[in-house]
Amino acid sequence: MTAWWDYGYQITGIANRTSIADGNTWNHEHIANLARSLTATEEKGHRVIRHLADYVLVWSGGGADDMAKSPHLFRIGRVRYIPLSTSSNTHITPLPATSSITHIIPVLATSSTI
Repeated sequence: MTAWWDYGYQITGIANRTSIADGNTWNHEHIANLARSLTATEEKGHRVIRHLADYVLVWSGGGADDMAKSPHLFRIGRVRYIPLSTSSNTHITPLPATSSITHIIPVLATSSTI
C-alpha cells in the first residue's frame, strides 16, 4: 500500500498490509521518490505507483490531513530531483478537503472509473 510514511506502522499493524514507507524509513531518496509520486499529476503518479503497490491511501478531512501536508511533500519530493517543469506558471491547485473519511483508492482505477 502506498501512503505517506506517517501511516506506515498503522497500515502494517492494523491492516496487515505492507507499506511502502513508515517512520523507520531512513533512505531519503526513497522518501523523496514517494513524495514525488504522491504529488505528481494522476498520470505521472500512476506510472510509478502501479509498480509498487495495489492501493493508495489518502487521508482527507482534517487539519493535519494529506492536503495540509502537501506543501511539505512537494518540497521533499523536489530535494533530489530536477523540477517537472521550468515554466514560471507551474502551480498546484489543491482539491477541497470536504470529506472526513479516508480514501483508499485501487491503483488500477483511473479518474474515469472512480
